[in-house]
Amino acid sequence: MAWMPRNAQDRRTGAERLFAVLDAFDLDDMPVLGASEIARRAQLPVSTAHRLAEQCVAWGGLERAPGGGYQVGVKLWLLGLHSNRIPLVRQAAAPALEQLHEATGLQAQIGVRDARTALCLRFLPNRDVVGERAWLGWNVPLHCTGVGLVLLAHAEPEVADALLGGALRRFTPRTMTDPDELRVRLAEVRRAGVARTGEEYMIGADSIAVPIRDQGGHVTAALSMIIPSDGAPRSFEELVVQAGRAISAELGWTD
Repeated sequence: MAWMPRNAQDRRTGAERLFAVLDAFDLDDMPVLGASEIARRAQLPVSTAHRLAEQCVAWGGLERAPGGGYQVGVKLWLLGLHSNRIPLVRQAAAPALEQLHEATGLQAQIGVRDARTALCLRFLPNRDVVGERAWLGWNVPLHCTGVGLVLLAHAEPEVADALLGGALRRFTPRTMTDPDELRVRLAEVRRAGVARTGEEYMIGADSIAVPIRDQGGHVTAALSMIIPSDGAPRSFEELVVQAGRAISAELGWTD
């Protein structure tokens, strides 16, 4: 996020500035941020960022990291657990997700849209560990991950407009950041019912993702499988599609 010029007037409310501080912790390999980095990402003066971060610490949303700086606090995770769709989706997904993982040995996960990112709710790791991360509870971008593209393709139009109207981070040389190209891609994801990525979020890793629908046919989550970029059998894609349908059926959706 670009730094705000000194003479620019910040018209955000106090709550919006506080939310910007919390949003600074999205989409990064840096779980610990100093006040100056929070200020840069939230477009705030360092003194303001420090004051708001300390208020978040007092509330429990942020914690002081052992080596200095701030990290996300447990209270935010506990609040998220109160969302009704999280336990429902996790429970419905368990059998099909485990069968998919058993059949392929590859990383499989379930994600839901969390504002402008995708949040991993359930995760089974790659048995061979290809570029592994602690994905559970991790936020990943919508524009360059399989799970994110599915969720963005089926989100309200204003969600896509807001995301594509701003700067999109390039994670690898293959990350697509052109908004017009992404709109075409999202339309194709909706048409095909499958999203495929190739080394767009992480070098060495591709993905296949499909939507998970609830009883009313609304896309409430997405299932994705991470595969090595040197390829995987074509049959793996059909396995992902079948698993997505099985989870949707558990949630009451009939095709």
